[in-house]
Amino acid sequence: MKGSADLKSRLEAIKSKCGDENKLFKGDDQNDAHEFVKVLLDDGLIDDIFAGEEKSTLTCNECKYKSETRTPLRDLTLALPSAKNVALSFLVGDYSKDSDTTTKCEECKQDRAAKKRMTPTRWPKVLCIS
Repeated sequence: MKGSADLKSRLEAIKSKCGDENKLFKGDDQNDAHEFVKVLLDDGLIDDIFAGEEKSTLTCNECKYKSETRTPLRDLTLALPSAKNVALSFLVGDYSKDSDTTTKCEECKQDRAAKKRMTPTRWPKVLCIS
């Protein structure tokens, strides 16, 4: 019984530390494990290992203006097919394909239909896939 009490104490200390770092984890509310990992990975030392970079490109369907933003790439959320043997390159290719969206075009100054593409530009040393 002493071992389980010690484990519980250590887990409570981790939970408390997470609450100190991010109010999302303060108190007794249940939180998403994916959000927990994202908060945990938002640390300079950990970023050296777990952070890469991705580029988001928005292309206005009307005037073809392109805007790009770069953001940290800490994890990929991929839709896993029912097939048992699928290459990672196939899944990442699917992640990078164009999707339809609506945005305020910086050139037209109007809400416009656009294509959005997320492209990994620098892979992390360790990639988390969910």
